[in-house]
Amino acid sequence: MPQAIRTLVLGCLATLLLLIRSDAAADAAAKLPPASQLSVVWIVLDAARATSFGVYGSPLGASPAIDRFAASATVFERAYCQVPWTLGSVASYLTGKYPWKREAGIEARQSLAHHLRAAGLRTAAFSENPYVTPQFGFDDGFEIFRVYFRSDVLAASPHDYPRIDSARTVDDALTWLEDVERERFFLYIHLLPPHAPYDAPAPFARRLDPDYEGTVQGLPKTLVDINKRRIRLEPRDLEHLRLQYHENLAYADHQVGRMLAEIERRGLMNRTIVVVASDHGEGFYEHGFLLHNYTLFDEVLHVPLIIRFPSSLGQVPKSWPFPVELRRVFATICDALGVRSCRRPDESLLIAIRDEPGQDQPVFAISERANGTPLKGLVSGKHKLIGTGDRFEHLILYDLDADSQEKNDLAAQRPEVTRVLGEILRRTRLERVTLRDSPPIPDETHQRLKALGYGD
Repeated sequence: MPQAIRTLVLGCLATLLLLIRSDAAADAAAKLPPASQLSVVWIVLDAARATSFGVYGSPLGASPAIDRFAASATVFERAYCQVPWTLGSVASYLTGKYPWKREAGIEARQSLAHHLRAAGLRTAAFSENPYVTPQFGFDDGFEIFRVYFRSDVLAASPHDYPRIDSARTVDDALTWLEDVERERFFLYIHLLPPHAPYDAPAPFARRLDPDYEGTVQGLPKTLVDINKRRIRLEPRDLEHLRLQYHENLAYADHQVGRMLAEIERRGLMNRTIVVVASDHGEGFYEHGFLLHNYTLFDEVLHVPLIIRFPSSLGQVPKSWPFPVELRRVFATICDALGVRSCRRPDESLLIAIRDEPGQDQPVFAISERANGTPLKGLVSGKHKLIGTGDRFEHLILYDLDADSQEKNDLAAQRPEVTRVLGEILRRTRLERVTLRDSPPIPDETHQRLKALGYGD
């Protein structure tokens, strides 16, 4: 065959293949569900700090299921919760607003579930945390709200701390999913582990630390007593607590893996936005304390945030390196589903990662010291600024790139950075969650919960 004819034939074949592929791609795209048909599954692991996951750099192997899930999702490398305790954080990310430092239930008709149910989605929540309950207004918008750990149960017997059976929680969620899988739905699952108590059930218990012979265990009362210096903590005890926490994370990861596998098996992945996140992190004496609350260090603010967007929503990156606020998941879901009543395009993470160049937007968080002194922090690029005092007049500056452990205050060495960020910190007015007028929990119950590590 002459070379000219051979070239012509090969060119025609190449063109034909391109047309076939284009047709196949068009057919595949036509089969993808539009935003108006998408569902949402949001899974929260309580007190799970980002750096404990393999996808965030942990070498302990405690999160294999979530790490596998992350390979087909977008990993937000620097996600921050807006307050380092459960009630405020959940109120924030389920409303897209900033929390108050005081504790109270949220007012109705502002939660994500309220907006999604009004848009026609079936809604259900399965919660193991004693604060994430109808008592605090979190049932707003949910057709079903299943509670596995009532605050009054804990308050009535504060030293008989129950171990929640997360396998049962996931089973119940899967049963509900089976009933509604042909419809659009919003499923929220809040698992208590790796939150204390850290002692995981078999076969996860002692998996990472089988040789420990000490007496310190990760029970809430023990951890509080250590914080109050009632129990002396040796280095080997601290290492045991850290490893025990990761064993508990492995248990939670296994339950999440079961849920993810069922979503995949039922063919729901291509029409479901799946979010895996935490409400806050956990301290292990990086700054002289265990548990969480009271500070704005990364061990309690930096949380995992992994979102798998169906391909019908367009091309998204595998990871996003810029600081983001956890509360923006609210706007992200509303934007992705096209729910007009709660759309905030300027806060949608989907728009940011898909359509916008990388932008450095300040990330805010609030807390207070044990004596009630308010704290407000912001992260901008590599810097974190923390302000204390009634007018945030005392400023502390960290360079997170050079000092990831947040040990060196650079406020005096970098006065211009401190001044500029301090102005942003003081002048920015944060839109707060609307709260109920009266506290929904009796004082005595609240104090007992605080004694076991809950609350502010």
